[in-house]
Amino acid sequence: MRSGNLVSHYGETEDDKKSLKHKFSYIKSQIKQRWTKAHKIEEAFLKQNESWLAGTFEIPLQSHKRQGRPSKSFEDLSQRSKLRKSAVVRATMNDEIIVHAAQSVLQKSGKRDASKVLRDISNSPTRASAYRKAYSKADETISPLTPFQALKMFVEADLTRRQ
Repeated sequence: MRSGNLVSHYGETEDDKKSLKHKFSYIKSQIKQRWTKAHKIEEAFLKQNESWLAGTFEIPLQSHKRQGRPSKSFEDLSQRSKLRKSAVVRATMNDEIIVHAAQSVLQKSGKRDASKVLRDISNSPTRASAYRKAYSKADETISPLTPFQALKMFVEADLTRRQ
């Protein structure tokens, strides 16, 4: 890993970056001094600096915790909060762009049917009404049977208890 990547990853502020660069510069100069002292012979270098090489090197990290209440994910927000957070996007973007972006995301995540429904209802307002009516009818038709209705269905179909 190059030091530039390490500095950008661990150095959150300019002071952190400067401190990290200083530490690495110091370690680099120590290695260079000890290497020349061992006459650039690896075996001698390892023997003379065995305890120093076994030591640790601490990277100065300062955790910057955000103060205040932690923010919720968009999914966990209420409908009003979602409207407030999406107000900027709705104000600056065209409706077609937003719908197309939603279709693309649905398509990529494997929800092709949802993408097709979104395309259909955005292309024709009458289709949107038809989808809405069909969806509300589907909710109405699914209702649990009372015990009497279930018994009546078994008797009319000539079913046994095991069927």
